[in-house]
Amino acid sequence: MANPEHVAFVKHGTESLNQWRIKNPNVKLDLSGADLSDVDLSFADLNFADLRHVDFSASILRDVTFIGADLRFTYLGTADLHAADLHAADVSFADFRYVNLKDADMRRSVLLAVSLANSENLTMEQLSGDHQPYLCNVILPSNISTIDPNRDCDRLPQLLSDRYGYALEDAQRIVEDAKSKTLDSI
Repeated sequence: MANPEHVAFVKHGTESLNQWRIKNPNVKLDLSGADLSDVDLSFADLNFADLRHVDFSASILRDVTFIGADLRFTYLGTADLHAADLHAADVSFADFRYVNLKDADMRRSVLLAVSLANSENLTMEQLSGDHQPYLCNVILPSNISTIDPNRDCDRLPQLLSDRYGYALEDAQRIVEDAKSKTLDSI
């Protein structure tokens, strides 16, 4: 459950949050399960934050840094992530319906059991090249047809173990469960 003090800083806006982050560099921001729908957090520092199950629907998240953040099971429906930095973030099981991903940095992020089918402004370049995101059981938009949406399923258990400290057997089970999920393309 979210730390109420952390949620209060976020609800006071980006400047308040970023000042708190500067003063508390060793405190992990915990917003898990918070309702942060319809907020403007442009330019916020959400690096390495616990954002599991957060409702960011209809929020403006332009230029937000989510480096290494845990966004598993996060609801991002209709959010604006223009130029957001999702480098090495875990966005497994997140809902990206109608999310603006224009110029979002997705390098080395984990996309496990995610539908990007109706996300907006996602390009092939964001999913390929050096340090590309890890994909497994991903539904891609129709304009991206040459990328294998399961290209990293075999590599993900080891990555989850190394990056997040899961026992390898648990990581394998997570990936197998995610592969068996049926995602809607809504």
